[in-house]
Amino acid sequence: MPGLYHAVEQFVASGSVCRPQERLPQSEYGLYWTETLVNGGDEVTGYTQSLEDYLETLYVIGLEQKVVRVRDVAQALGVKMPSVVVAIKVLSEKGLVEQEKYGYIELTAEGERVGKEIYARHQMLLVFFHDILGLDKEVAEQDACRIEHYLSPEARDRVLKMVQFVQQCPGEEVMFLKKFRHFAETGERSECTGCCEFGPK
Repeated sequence: MPGLYHAVEQFVASGSVCRPQERLPQSEYGLYWTETLVNGGDEVTGYTQSLEDYLETLYVIGLEQKVVRVRDVAQALGVKMPSVVVAIKVLSEKGLVEQEKYGYIELTAEGERVGKEIYARHQMLLVFFHDILGLDKEVAEQDACRIEHYLSPEARDRVLKMVQFVQQCPGEEVMFLKKFRHFAETGERSECTGCCEFGPK
């Protein structure tokens, strides 16, 4: 499927707690999030959705900037600075972040692991919902934000394999996906022949 990974950088999650991915430099897009999931752990993080959102935000901002400040996080998430201060304190108590005396926030090794994992899940789900299922990009963004926190390791790995399977067909559209989208939009079922064949470019 053409542009499968390029499409990720087109998403802008306005008004969403997950929106910091729009800050990631274009050079960072591509297969790196797939590698993160393939090489990542096989357990659910065990942290709340709110804490995972903060860790994801800190991770993404850190990819673009050398230092991360409270105001950077507040701006990215669209929340007030006092809320960020409270969250950072909780994260610090859990050993997920360290805050220097000048106010710079740095993820610990564990904090970076979780933030990177959640962000990678988010990108995978965006591609799955929008490029494979054909959902509107705003709906795909919102659902990715919700579901990224609750995927079991088994579901995560299966979705990843589906994305990889489709991506292995560069320049072609997998026919069964084309037929599925037609059925989803119209309710009309196509003939069940040639579903695994490739359609024209």
